[in-house]
Amino acid sequence: MTHLRKMMLEELQRRNYAETTISSYIRIVEDFSRRFQRPPDRLGPQQIREYQAELFKKRKLAASTVTVYLAALRFFYTKTLKKGWSAAETPRILWSVPIPNRFYPSNYSLRVARCRNRLRAFPLRFSGLAR
Repeated sequence: MTHLRKMMLEELQRRNYAETTISSYIRIVEDFSRRFQRPPDRLGPQQIREYQAELFKKRKLAASTVTVYLAALRFFYTKTLKKGWSAAETPRILWSVPIPNRFYPSNYSLRVARCRNRLRAFPLRFSGLAR
């Protein structure tokens, strides 16, 4: 176990992170280091940007997964190495949220028709005439 890995593990355990989070964060920092074939303490913001782009383009990971990867790297640099982390250099990831099916224009006319039918039947239901 390397010195940096041991430091990160101790820091994660001291802060009472879950075991799955600990193993994920360590694996992510290890993968980051392996990608550039250098120790992670010798890598900087430029490599983090390249890594982030690679996660999206080559590996085709989801935005939520890339956010976890960046959180692991942010933890390593800010808590373990006590270095600064600039949010401007690694901007927030915008998630694409799918539009629910009920808002598509093709379904809109169908939903309006259903509402009209319900409104027509409403007076009969509560008047006691319809059975």
